[in-house]
Amino acid sequence: MDLDLLLLRLALGFYMLGVILAFTALLAAKQRLLRWLPLAAAPGLALDLVSFVRSWWLRGSVPLESTPERISFLALAVVFAYLIAAFVYRLEVLGVIILPLAVVLQLISNYLPRAAVAVPEEVQPGLRFFHIGVATLGVAAIFLGFGASVLYLVQERRLKSKRPGRILRRLPSLVSCDQIGHLALLWGFPLLTLAIITGAVWSANARAFYWLSSGMETFALLSWSILAVILFARLVRGWRGRKAAYLTIVAFLAVLARVLGLTL
Repeated sequence: MDLDLLLLRLALGFYMLGVILAFTALLAAKQRLLRWLPLAAAPGLALDLVSFVRSWWLRGSVPLESTPERISFLALAVVFAYLIAAFVYRLEVLGVIILPLAVVLQLISNYLPRAAVAVPEEVQPGLRFFHIGVATLGVAAIFLGFGASVLYLVQERRLKSKRPGRILRRLPSLVSCDQIGHLALLWGFPLLTLAIITGAVWSANARAFYWLSSGMETFALLSWSILAVILFARLVRGWRGRKAAYLTIVAFLAVLARVLGLTL
């Protein structure tokens, strides 16, 4: 077995361990297990990084040529964003949502054909990899915003029901969920804007304006438009809470449709 593929599958194993801990915490109401989620995910992230850097060094170029490599990099970025939220903001519980998503991404990455996508010679490799990189980081931020939005809605419902379960008491406050969602938006929107601009330039340089006319990119533009509406509503209209959470989830679904479109 190829060493890089072995490293990725070991990383997947650690992410799956985190998922097992997360569901055990939920089903058995053992909230102390939640603090172990980032500790299970961190070794997986380290293995992901080793595989990425090793491939880059051996190949002499950024390992983002094929769809599986891009999806694997997205899983890496999503887990990295989660660990920041867990270690900096003490939101370990986000792993209940984020780690299963990372596992799905890694499973897709591990079992898709790893053939590189043919790219016209006119395309500047640096611009192309920059576009893919900023797009992936922007999408990772939206994944984090999605997780925070789901937790917001669950916490809001818990407070209204006045019948909290033991494990739900571990959820962060509504303010914390809203702040993380807002922070994810402040990072994700500029990155996706930059990705759209560089994607358009990339297509123009290739003399094939498929980027804006591609059906797959409709979802990218849709998610960007929704994020623009949320950002405007937050900064100008003062939107907070449920409305922003629902719109963030819709934007995430549009982003997810775009990601899944890569695999078809």
